[in-house]
Amino acid sequence: MAKALLNTTEKLIYQLKIVLDETQPEIWRRFQVPAFITLSDLHEIIQIIMGWENCHHHQFVIKKTSYRSGQENGHFSVDSIFSELSLTRSSVHDEKDENKYRAIDLITKEKSAFQYEYDFGDSWQHTIILEKIIPMENEMTYAVCLEGELACPPEDCGSIPGYYNLIEILKDKEHEEYEAKKDWAGDYDYNYFDLRQINSELRQIKIPYIAKDLLENPDKYKNIDPYDPCPCGSGKKFKFCCK
Repeated sequence: MAKALLNTTEKLIYQLKIVLDETQPEIWRRFQVPAFITLSDLHEIIQIIMGWENCHHHQFVIKKTSYRSGQENGHFSVDSIFSELSLTRSSVHDEKDENKYRAIDLITKEKSAFQYEYDFGDSWQHTIILEKIIPMENEMTYAVCLEGELACPPEDCGSIPGYYNLIEILKDKEHEEYEAKKDWAGDYDYNYFDLRQINSELRQIKIPYIAKDLLENPDKYKNIDPYDPCPCGSGKKFKFCCK
């Protein structure tokens, strides 16, 4: 039975599983994050654990709402995304800034699922499941990858059909396109998965502890101007970070 999260001020860990849709065998990762993590930080973590290069637009879709990055700190605005893709606002039911929302605000039950899309051209669709909600026994300020399988596809390879076409060609040295595809793919190895390297990179991303503290002690931060630097030390403005 799915367990509801009743007290959002608890110190909690979310155990998540992310799967790249339409892959067989599945390309997946299982990982843990503090429940107070922002969606913008969750995006950075997904990029590392999956092996993406963070060079395209992205969005989370949770309960028919799109959460995307804003203009602050070099991110793209929603307007620029629609302009680039020649889309209209009518194609999105609701849209919000991912910097302003934490996982704990939006995903509150075990077995809940939501979507993460990376690269609106190739449209890499991922399904994320909240597998477990775990009490936090010790302070957790960075994510941990527990396990996974296979490398994510190379950037700009043409979505799922292009990816599997590339794999088939790389398996066949007699294929007429083998040399060209091998030069393009470089040292890409679809079986590659280095858990130690992933966790080494994750430890470089410190998740702002203030996000949890803000939940528990909001009065401590009520006099901070939204456009002042965030006390967490991220370098972002308070409004677009932990507020």
